[in-house]
Amino acid sequence: VTGRNLKIFDSLIASGKQLSPRMQYYYARELAANGKTQKAIEIFTEFLRHGQGWSVNNIEAARELSRCYQKLGKPNDALKSAFMAFLYGVPTAEILCLIGELFLSIGKITQAAYWYKLATQCQIDSNNLGFVEKDYYDYIPYLQLCIIYYKLDDVQQARHYNDLAGK
Repeated sequence: VTGRNLKIFDSLIASGKQLSPRMQYYYARELAANGKTQKAIEIFTEFLRHGQGWSVNNIEAARELSRCYQKLGKPNDALKSAFMAFLYGVPTAEILCLIGELFLSIGKITQAAYWYKLATQCQIDSNNLGFVEKDYYDYIPYLQLCIIYYKLDDVQQARHYNDLAGK
């Protein structure tokens, strides 16, 4: 049921319940998922400011905060938020691809290529207890690099990355 979890959180807060850092993180995710972008920004920011979350949740919160700013058409705030993830651990391919995507969105193609190439060098951390989106470790950055090199009129490199994406 759409919004069910959000209603549960809202009811807890209305009853005076203090949310733990982990619950605050999930509340912000629910807000973002339900289109309450500005409120999600507030809660993600508060969550990160307190610095009491697990590192994987902090990294994901920075990523989601960036996505919220992206939805509002604020690319500079989105980039700053994505880079915040670096404070909490080794950058993941998900974060690096997000940074590449943000640079692409503002027309900085060579910067975007740099971040996508870094993403292809990442390995999935088997000890990561957070959300892992495997396509960000190979398929997505390779496909984006194919598109970037095609735009740069480097057909040979575009083909190379297309072949890698196909694997």
